[in-house]
Amino acid sequence: MIEVVGRYSEIFLKRGRRRYFIAVLANNVRAALADLPGAKVYTPHGRLRVKVPDATEEQVVERLSRVFGLNDFSVIECVERYEQTDEEILTEIEGLVAKKAKEAWDSGARTFRITSKRADKNFFMSSATLAPHLAGPVIDACPDFKVQLKGSDADIEVELRPEAVYVSCGRKPGPGGLPVKSNGRALLLLSGGIDSPVAGWLTQKRGVRVDAISFDSFPLTGPQAKEKVRSLAGVLGRWAPAVSLHMVPFGDIQMLFRDRVPAEQLLLMYRRSMIRMADKLAEDLDAMALVTGECIGQVASQTLPNMRAIEAVTPTPIIRPLVTFDKYEVIELAQTLGTYPISIQPHDDCCSLFVPAHPELKGDAEKLQAMEERIDELADLEAEALSKREIIHTDGYGVSSS
Repeated sequence: MIEVVGRYSEIFLKRGRRRYFIAVLANNVRAALADLPGAKVYTPHGRLRVKVPDATEEQVVERLSRVFGLNDFSVIECVERYEQTDEEILTEIEGLVAKKAKEAWDSGARTFRITSKRADKNFFMSSATLAPHLAGPVIDACPDFKVQLKGSDADIEVELRPEAVYVSCGRKPGPGGLPVKSNGRALLLLSGGIDSPVAGWLTQKRGVRVDAISFDSFPLTGPQAKEKVRSLAGVLGRWAPAVSLHMVPFGDIQMLFRDRVPAEQLLLMYRRSMIRMADKLAEDLDAMALVTGECIGQVASQTLPNMRAIEAVTPTPIIRPLVTFDKYEVIELAQTLGTYPISIQPHDDCCSLFVPAHPELKGDAEKLQAMEERIDELADLEAEALSKREIIHTDGYGVSSS
């Protein structure tokens, strides 16, 4: 049996909505553990408790480390507080603390501290007296273990709560943020590059369910470009209970633009067309925002005038989580997320086709709109492309639904 107690921080600030956020978090933890038989999730006041009867500690820890909303968590030994006397409970605590100390010693720890928290004030010993008392069983189990209150190798925690006593040694970091699905839904414009997957991940961290739309120029680009985007969507799916990817054929529209508009305007026309189609899909999905990986000045289409000219085609808010990041910051996040090795694979995407040597830097929305109005078939081509999209569902938290 693996037992874990999870802690959250930002959720505490939600006051009247706290119960809602905790319920979403608990459901997401259940989804992350869905293929581990018998996994149970509870929500005692101020904590999230997990019991998994048939799994390894590594399996449980790896899953929980990808659930947004968890600030940190600990693998625990537990004393249930039912009909035992305080003395009997203390004896059990002493045994569990000694066990944790021996495990820490065997793992190479040579200094320790004991932290005691008494949420249940009915217990006969205060936190200030319990922690020093428990040092005795530790020294009995490991005579050479030294007490060190700051910077110790092992921090043994004892938390006395109304429902149980939790004994742990060390905390595992969670990703923080808010639980996915607690803050609405958005549609990510996902390319095969470094930036957009990171933008989607950061949006998920704020509790937003993110689905993705991507544009495939096959046969102008090879099949590897599509598989690359699919792999990136799969990584995002490992951090959420659900991510769907909508692959929209874009080659015919690009060929149309190539033949009908000045070369320096091609990138802006591509982006405006993508945003228009994303806006229509967002409406169908009840998504409340679009998400892009844009960063001011990073490439020609991301100057402020061009970003303004592109977003003029939609009334839907566009979230740009990376708008002020530099590239090194984005790369560091991509490496943490696990998308970087996929993103740097040398497969062209639709935005690399027919790129002019000197693209427009100061786009004019009215001028671009006038060009689009002269292309009578554009609206029909965009509607047709959306109707032919392929929908790919990823496995939530990497857990197969089969």
